[in-house]
Formats: sequence, C-alpha cells, structure tokens
Amino acid sequence: MASERRTATLTGHTLGAITAAFSPSGSTLVSSGNDTIRLWDLDAGRATRHICDVVGPAVDRDRWRKLMPDVPFHMPCS
Repeated sequence: MASERRTATLTGHTLGAITAAFSPSGSTLVSSGNDTIRLWDLDAGRATRHICDVVGPAVDRDRWRKLMPDVPFHMPCS
C-alpha cells in the first residue's frame, strides 16, 4: 500500500467482515464474515463498465463535481 489514505468503503457484511485477502493478481478482494463471503472486483475499468451497464446514462460534469470534487472529470459511460 502506497499510503494509508482511505479510497473506498466496501459495505455488504451485515455483521462485519472478519477476514480479507487479495487474489494473487490483485484484481479481486475476498472478505468473509459471520453472514457471508463477498468477492470485490478491484479492476476499476471492469467495475465502471458493469455500473454503466446496470445504471445507464452518464453523469454530467456538474453532478460529478458535486459527488467527487477531488477526482478529475471524465465521462464514465460514453
């Protein structure tokens, strides 16, 4: 890890996660808790494509700036 800065919060375990491990390629994180096992896709491009397929239209510049002011704008679902 290059820094201890939080870049994301993964939610999904109703009782909290107990363990977590990265896949050998580093593209997947697996976490387990008392309630379930979760696989997290860490490939930003693949995750963005999936979100765009599910959610639909692109975010405009103003909405982007409101939601993520520190991230440079780019059209994610074009």
